[in-house]
Amino acid sequence: MSGIAGFVGRETPAALRIRVVEDMVRTDAMQRRGPDSRGTVVADERVVLGNTRLRVADIHNSEADMPMQSADGMLTLTFNGEIYNHLDLRRLCPDYHFRTKSDTESLLAIYQRHGLDMLSMLEGMFAFCLHDRSARRTLLAVDPTGQKPLYYTLGDGDELYFASDIETILRIPHLNFSWDREGLAQAAGIMFVFGPHTHIREIKKLEAGCCLVVEQGERPRHRRYHKIVIGDELQQDVTAITERIRDAVAAGCTRCFDLEVPYAYLLSGGIDSSSVVARARSQGLELHTYAIGFPESGLRAGAIMHNEFSYSRLVAEAFGTEHREIEVTSQIYCEAMDRWWSLCCEPNGAPEAVCLFLLLEQIAADGYRVAFCGSGPDEVFDGYSHGHRLKITPSRLVAGAYFDYFNAVGDIDLGQLMLEVDARAAFISAVQPYLDLYAHDTQDSQQLTCLLDYHGECVVSEYRQIDMASMAHSIEVRIPLADQQVIQSAFSFLPRLKHYEDSEKWIFKQAMAPWLPSAISSRKKIGFPVPQMVYASPEFEARMESSLEPDSGLDKLGLFDMAYLRRAWRERGSRGYDIFYRLHGMDVIARRHSSYLSPKDPTAYQ
Repeated sequence: MSGIAGFVGRETPAALRIRVVEDMVRTDAMQRRGPDSRGTVVADERVVLGNTRLRVADIHNSEADMPMQSADGMLTLTFNGEIYNHLDLRRLCPDYHFRTKSDTESLLAIYQRHGLDMLSMLEGMFAFCLHDRSARRTLLAVDPTGQKPLYYTLGDGDELYFASDIETILRIPHLNFSWDREGLAQAAGIMFVFGPHTHIREIKKLEAGCCLVVEQGERPRHRRYHKIVIGDELQQDVTAITERIRDAVAAGCTRCFDLEVPYAYLLSGGIDSSSVVARARSQGLELHTYAIGFPESGLRAGAIMHNEFSYSRLVAEAFGTEHREIEVTSQIYCEAMDRWWSLCCEPNGAPEAVCLFLLLEQIAADGYRVAFCGSGPDEVFDGYSHGHRLKITPSRLVAGAYFDYFNAVGDIDLGQLMLEVDARAAFISAVQPYLDLYAHDTQDSQQLTCLLDYHGECVVSEYRQIDMASMAHSIEVRIPLADQQVIQSAFSFLPRLKHYEDSEKWIFKQAMAPWLPSAISSRKKIGFPVPQMVYASPEFEARMESSLEPDSGLDKLGLFDMAYLRRAWRERGSRGYDIFYRLHGMDVIARRHSSYLSPKDPTAYQ
């Protein structure tokens, strides 16, 4: 796992940009991503690549550090992630002389043999930049599941800068940036910024399954090299379907269980994390599991459960794990929230991210370098019942209905909150290219909703919060159920089987049932709601009041009607607290990032 950064120029010589990239890899964010080594390489006369590395493979070999070059110096690579099938790729390159055991070098070798076609051969999570000196070509790519981030911006003269972290780009001293009001409206309205956009107009994110190709002297070309294939939507053979899902999960787990550093497992007691633990036990692996939740004391009678300790304990006992529980109070949550938002490089409005941040902090403190989690199936197998709710919605109306149903704004009127920007329209505009991508493959609204859940809530929100929370503590998180075969299996049968017999994620539960205690495989999904007592606590109220002050970061964005927002906060009811959480987070980010948006000296570093 690493932090990557670099410069690809069209006219500007690399010699004028070496210091820029050297400074980029020295930022705190990049150092947390890779505390074990740091390097910068001039790959060509107009290309500089940088890297910081967290050593989890071939850990005692300094030649595995990056940026890495081929023996002849023609290829230079900065890489973030893990290629799980890299040993298989090595066997396809018998003539390549390997100096390391790392997957990074496997990537160099397979590119040398197959060129750009190698993208479809990679299994894992990755974001990388590879420069081919002989072809005068630079390739930037993100894996099909989008687990690792890659942000980029185009400066004057088509200078391209990229990094694993937005703030690393914002710090470039000669580039000017501005707020993306539509991106901010999306983040306020529905928790994240869909598609290639961010909250900064000039900075884009390279989407899952996409790449940028920069040929010498030409503008970058964007192309999609992967999309989910929609299979037989009439398939109803439950035995065949569940066998395929089960085989895909087993293979996905096996692919990423190969490790040479200490590791642990996130265990909520849900079916996904429990399935990962079950597969690990079947392979005789050590099992150190962690769960987190709020105390039940202090909650009103009949309140939603805010921890799943009874389920995680059941799984831990069934598979004989060394299990640890972390209990969170309002004070602990709010103090961790401060640290979480101070490290976030973009708005991410999921309140449970703070608990993930705390959980990974403890895992890292206990000496583990890798953690496994069960994310992924909820979105593609309709675990949130979003697809079920929209299944009779005409496909042409899915984007708008999705926003209306799932924005979690409570009693807030977004039209009054943001008078000049339509959050719903911004979301629909960002979503439409994805609906167009699958327009010839399916018109089933439940299927389309699951695709939006995957490309949005899963990739842009959940995977991004996992990446930011894990890298904040210099720990790698592997997601076995994000395997491409698992994702593909979710779109190869009758969509109604995802929500069947009044059960969300029904077909996935049927597939996992042979591995799990019946109390786990048959349970209803609870999720991880943050209790109202947190938002009603003096600790959270003080923080929100600060965000509502004149001249706060939120106020200076010029996007929100602050008088309306203050009134809505004073008159808040018992629902819709999530929007206050994400607006407070936006305030913290705005305060921090606004300093980078003032006009800069275009001659810096010259």
